[in-house]
Amino acid sequence: MIARTTWVLACCAMLAACGLPRLPLIAPNPPVVRHRAAAGDWRLAIARNGFSEDISCRLRDRKKRAFYQARALAFRFDDDWDVSQAVYRIDGGKPQRWREDLPELLRIGAPIDRGGVENAMRGLVWIPFRRLTEANRIAIQARPDRPAKTFHFRGLHGLYETAVARGCAPDSHFVR
Repeated sequence: MIARTTWVLACCAMLAACGLPRLPLIAPNPPVVRHRAAAGDWRLAIARNGFSEDISCRLRDRKKRAFYQARALAFRFDDDWDVSQAVYRIDGGKPQRWREDLPELLRIGAPIDRGGVENAMRGLVWIPFRRLTEANRIAIQARPDRPAKTFHFRGLHGLYETAVARGCAPDSHFVR
């Protein structure tokens, strides 16, 4: 057994001395660098992939009931709810029908069509982000037979600015 090992080592040494090409070392993939931040009711998670150099950003409330994507905020209700008749109030102001925002949401590219024709909204009420820049809270009545739920914006705007400063612009970097 020892003679065989010696013979293998001798062959390897001769091949190396002959100048045969060596196998390249395979470098490991660069790591995914993660950054997390929290402020008030909101959380920000940024992942930067060292291999593809892609970046993905998640901005959502701590209970994961609301998230930012495509210059709009989505507020999550039960998936089987038809929220097409949803009404909201910003900081206790006058009631506004969510459907009235549809032209603007379509213009800014909010991904509002998640489900089938019978319930395209699939429990998500989308509000254009620009409507909420000065807001402290929003109350949404997703269905006429349910009470309104209130969502707060403490920390949202600061984290959005942090996300943009760390490379989350354009908005296509924001994911659910």
